Amino acid sequence: MRTNHARPPFHFLRAASLSTGILTLAAGAHVAGGGDLPAPGILLAVLALTVLAAATATRLRLNFPATLSLLGAGQFILHEAFTVFSSSGTAVETAASGLHNTHLAGAAAPVFAATGHAHGPGSAGILMLLTHALATGACALLLARGEAALWALAAWLRPSSGSPKQ
Repeated sequence: MRTNHARPPFHFLRAASLSTGILTLAAGAHVAGGGDLPAPGILLAVLALTVLAAATATRLRLNFPATLSLLGAGQFILHEAFTVFSSSGTAVETAASGLHNTHLAGAAAPVFAATGHAHGPGSAGILMLLTHALATGACALLLARGEAALWALAAWLRPSSGSPKQ
């Protein structure tokens, strides 16, 4: 027996917008933070996985907190993937480890060294983190507003179930 599951409105458009936002923010933040992107083939595979995750997530109606969570988690996961799969990941990590360990003492040094970037944890590092958080929040707000607009448009375009009144 086949059940009729209603497809979410504008599913492809919503999935494409979400995956583009996730990948663009993550790649931009990674490069701005001093990291390198992986080879084009690996980047294409990462794009495919991002689209798959976005297509799965957009089966539901996404509000601002959900969109913000998806963008934030996507940035973190893709940052780690870019660090692992970039061509200079090990060279940058080794250089950053030495740089960070000379400036930091205590348990925080391995955390900053593991990021694989050559920027320090001082005010520039905090400013960069805040800038990326602001960009993620702004992108999530735009995507959530667009999501709400598309759902409203779909409701307006959907034929009414009742008979017209005369």
